[in-house]
Amino acid sequence: MAKKKRTQRPPEGGKRSPRRDLLARLLDLDSNSLREWLQGALWNGAYSPLSVPPNSSFAPFLTDLLSSPKATSVRFELGKILPNIVRSWNLNDPPEILEDILLLCGVLRALDTERHILLLASERLRRHPEEERLRRECLRALSGLGCSEVSKSVFEHFLHEPGYSAICYRALYRYDKALAATLLPDLIEALSTVDRSPALDMVFKLMFFRTLLHSQRKNFLGRILNGDSSELERILQLLERNGVQLILDSSFRSDDPVAFVWTDPESGDRKRIPFKSKDLSDYAAAILLYAADYEQSMEGADATLTN
Repeated sequence: MAKKKRTQRPPEGGKRSPRRDLLARLLDLDSNSLREWLQGALWNGAYSPLSVPPNSSFAPFLTDLLSSPKATSVRFELGKILPNIVRSWNLNDPPEILEDILLLCGVLRALDTERHILLLASERLRRHPEEERLRRECLRALSGLGCSEVSKSVFEHFLHEPGYSAICYRALYRYDKALAATLLPDLIEALSTVDRSPALDMVFKLMFFRTLLHSQRKNFLGRILNGDSSELERILQLLERNGVQLILDSSFRSDDPVAFVWTDPESGDRKRIPFKSKDLSDYAAAILLYAADYEQSMEGADATLTN
């Protein structure tokens, strides 16, 4: 009996997607060719061997292409190239080039670019016509790389400038929550000077409710309240606006430590937060002032309801 002929399947991947074809072209480039190609693409729009769709921007298109697991080697090579690319940008170049470079640095987690971006943020961008916007992009890229011992001082410095406060505080919070707790008064002061309560509330909600565990919130609040007393009144108001009601513990005697009691709005747990400071005169003044303001606001609300 004659054997049946087996029908052969077409080999897997016989039809290659356009995406895989584009990636294969980059994989064919050696390190020097890849560097020259990236510089030409960023500065001159010379994208070949890639073909970037007319309605796409180069950097987002490239980062999307490099999200493939098969692009690991290209990502690694680009990470080594990017420090020189950052250094190559100068003040006469279009700012859009720097924005594309910073996007690549952040997405590719090019940690070796950190010191070059720090130099841009702290020194090189001075007197540039778009200094504030580009410095904000630099700080955003540094935050994406992760705050470090090297970048911490730069984030702390620009925390006091309203245009950068939220980005800097977020980076410092991820780096060290204890440090972030002590810096919250600085954030409040920076944003309050320009009436940015919505921005302040957004930062606080993101940090406190979405990042901290229930068990961590008491410690975070304790660090805040035992920090700089000059901002305590505004901190209490910020907490109250965001559903964190801190009530002065009425059960303490004169020889007991002063404490706040608060209820976690999500878990419902009640927690007592004692002050560690022995000198409570500043705290007492701030607490009394806050309590008086709060009572007046409640009286005004009651009057409105009864009229």
